[in-house]
Formats: sequence, C-alpha cells, structure tokens
Amino acid sequence: MRVFFVGDFINDTGPGVANRMLREGLKGNDAVMYSDGRTRISRILELLFKIAIVDGVCFCSPSKLNIIGIILARLFGKRTFYIMHGYLTYENQINQPHTSTKALLKIKRFEQCIFRNVAKV
Repeated sequence: MRVFFVGDFINDTGPGVANRMLREGLKGNDAVMYSDGRTRISRILELLFKIAIVDGVCFCSPSKLNIIGIILARLFGKRTFYIMHGYLTYENQINQPHTSTKALLKIKRFEQCIFRNVAKV
C-alpha cells in the first residue's frame, strides 16, 4: 500500500518535529511519500498529483489544506487517515489562555470536520 503523508515536515512546532521523526523512522520505505511543497500553490498541486498515485493519504498536521486533500482523496477514491499529535482545541486553551471562546469554537469545528471526514483517527 502506497501512502502519502500530508503535513508539516519543516517547522519546529510540535507536529513538525513529530513528523520529522516519523519520516526518519520510515526512511528507505519506497511505499511512502511526503508533502514537500513550500508555497500554497505547490502544496495544492502536490496534493493533486500525489493523491492520484497512492492508495491512501495520511494527514499528520492540522492545516486547512487537509480539507482540500480530503476532498481530492474522496474524488480519487483513496483511504484517508489522520495522525493526531495532540488535541488542537485543548492545546490552544492551555498554551494561549487568552484565546477567545469564538476562536476556540472555530478550531474545534475544524478538528471535528477532519475527524468526520477521514476513515481513521
């Protein structure tokens, strides 16, 4: 099964670090592809081309780009997964205590949308 991992493999945020460790652990596995695009347009084009040639898509960082990826995966009939490195709503509550209730609700809705639209979390 060929899997395309969509996420942050560059930044020094929690998910970025975890994803780099995941990538290092899967090094040499030819059945795995990663998102490497750096601009919005390159990331969207990468989604389109790589989703077309894999069997499954694993989203491993919270991003609005995931919604586009989920739609494309559905159009191509691909299985979808989400690796949750943490609960974004809760992390925002404890790490950014001044985040408004409205902003937290928006984050929660975003996460719930991903949870509802992938096969496995």
